[in-house]
Amino acid sequence: MQATDLAAIAQGDWLVPTTDAARAEIESATTAPFRSVTDHAQWKDQIATPALRCCLADEIDLAALRAELADG
Repeated sequence: MQATDLAAIAQGDWLVPTTDAARAEIESATTAPFRSVTDHAQWKDQIATPALRCCLADEIDLAALRAELADG
């Protein structure tokens, strides 16, 4: 069987993939796109979290939050 077929069976029936190629197929199909961005964790820790905290504390409005997230 092809890796794509094994991956489809494993994913559809919630089974462990039987080959490394099938595991790689499932991983590439189910991994969130932002996980492949190299600087996402740093952006989240240094830009997004502080900006969201400021917004939730009413220190900045939504327009300032959007600008902070886009510029960061």
